[in-house]
Amino acid sequence: MGTVNPSALTRGHHAALRAYVQGVPLPVIAERYLGLDPDEGGLEGRLIQSEILKVRHALVQRAHQHGQPALAEALSQDVRHSNAGMDRAIAAIHALERLGTMRPALAHPVEWWFAPALSLRLRRAGLTTLGALTQHCNDRGRGWWRRVPRVGAQAAGAIVAWLRSHETDLGALLGAHVTGEPPALALPGSCAPVVIDAGALAVPPLEAMRLAGALDGSAGRNRAPAERCMLTARDDYEALLTWLSLWPAGSHTWRAYRKETERFLAWAIIERGKALSSLMTEDCIAYRDFLADPQPATRWCGPMVSRWLPGWRPFQAPLSPASQKYTLTVLRACCEFLMRQGYLYANPWDGVRERVRTAPHIQAEKALPADLWQRFRIWLDAAARDSEAAQVRVARAAILLLRDSGVRLGEACRADRAGLEPLPDCGAGGVWGELTIVGKRNKVRGVPLSHDAVEALRAHWRDRGEDFDRSPDGLLLAPLARPATARARAKEERGERGYGSSGLHHVIVRAAEAFAEDMAAEEGALVQRARGTRAHALRHSFGVHAADAGVPVDVLQAILGHASMATTTIYTQPGRKRRLREIGKLYRH
Repeated sequence: MGTVNPSALTRGHHAALRAYVQGVPLPVIAERYLGLDPDEGGLEGRLIQSEILKVRHALVQRAHQHGQPALAEALSQDVRHSNAGMDRAIAAIHALERLGTMRPALAHPVEWWFAPALSLRLRRAGLTTLGALTQHCNDRGRGWWRRVPRVGAQAAGAIVAWLRSHETDLGALLGAHVTGEPPALALPGSCAPVVIDAGALAVPPLEAMRLAGALDGSAGRNRAPAERCMLTARDDYEALLTWLSLWPAGSHTWRAYRKETERFLAWAIIERGKALSSLMTEDCIAYRDFLADPQPATRWCGPMVSRWLPGWRPFQAPLSPASQKYTLTVLRACCEFLMRQGYLYANPWDGVRERVRTAPHIQAEKALPADLWQRFRIWLDAAARDSEAAQVRVARAAILLLRDSGVRLGEACRADRAGLEPLPDCGAGGVWGELTIVGKRNKVRGVPLSHDAVEALRAHWRDRGEDFDRSPDGLLLAPLARPATARARAKEERGERGYGSSGLHHVIVRAAEAFAEDMAAEEGALVQRARGTRAHALRHSFGVHAADAGVPVDVLQAILGHASMATTTIYTQPGRKRRLREIGKLYRH
């Protein structure tokens, strides 16, 4: 980690530092005190000096650990032109040699134990103490370092090894999900069941929830008579699972609805002390207001990590007005289903309206500007020519499929070769054919496929060892290799060969970040725009670019799969630059 372990300092190290302070030549220090031969191995003066400065930093750390800031200051100053300063530094070295090394504690600042550059990066990420660092690792698992800018896997491994070696002193253990023993994260369903009750301190994911007897809803105030119920569900938990089973497990819709139901169920029990089937309209109004500010935040809000890690929370932050509206729509539909099946007597969400009226939630402004998209295309084509760049070719195929067809991320993950139909006589220039997909609400639609996208898919299939033109079926996009994790093995055993939404999302994000890194440094705003490219931004790019090219709104609506043309017309609204350019004509007269 670029520093010397204070506990490993020898008498020779202390003598070397004293000699350095007194101005002894570096080659003499290396040979006499550090056991190095400056004439062998090309050992340069700057390397000898670097080793001595590491010793000095270790002693400065020791001074802080013992609560001796004056000794730390005496060593940190430049004493080359001050006899008094030299005397203070030598006295400090003698004093610190007698003190010895302290044991680390959770309250210690990170700079007391790690190199300055590394400590600065940890501090900028909010990890100011060893306790905060340990908690961060346990909350986020093996990939904890990805949320600490400029800390890579090698430095992270050294930090974890250091924390493990001092577990007895710190009194805090790193979990197996951090250390890699076992090497894989816990699989869904393997989390120990947690009974939640009113006032519970933590919120488990839905799969791990177990309801306390009085709050399970078996005798809920809003329960309809059992003789007219069409569900076999005995309590609220089973009723919600039945509703979720209407969608394929693991699908985008299923995951989105699971998130909303687990939040609502946990809130009802923990914050209101009620079963979900005992909630009244006033409770639903209170939950609507809760969405705008989930409190206490330590219980409800946390980073975006795996739902099986200790740091997971149901929310990441207060919901935007559009997200609040979406939540109300989902929960109203859920309770409507339970009422129609005779599980609930009435729908408590009837009459509850969102706090703020919102426009259709289509963020067309996230579309890539046409010139930036062309630069991205050129970069992808060039990067994909490298014979070793198979992973880039995966990203190129996915990005062209999303932007040139306007499909959603989940639809791209499920897209199959069997749904492709070449249309050589369509007379549409760059159109290769049409891809049939099953979209939201199980609606079947056809989307165009460009020649460029097909060429990118062919290259990706060659990397997979498959012939795109001769294969009658097969997922258009699939990982080139499975990671050696239990989760990946479980997917393979279920026959799932393709990407999940999160996996394909990461492929696109990595390509966008690599593209941004290659852009000129002076284009700061453009670089940030490129780095922020996400899968749905490519769908928005299709809509905006197609509208700018004059594609009729009804055609766009059919391709994008919008239920309402009002949603599609958002892409036809003039952008900011065009609005200002056109209105400028008024002021010139």
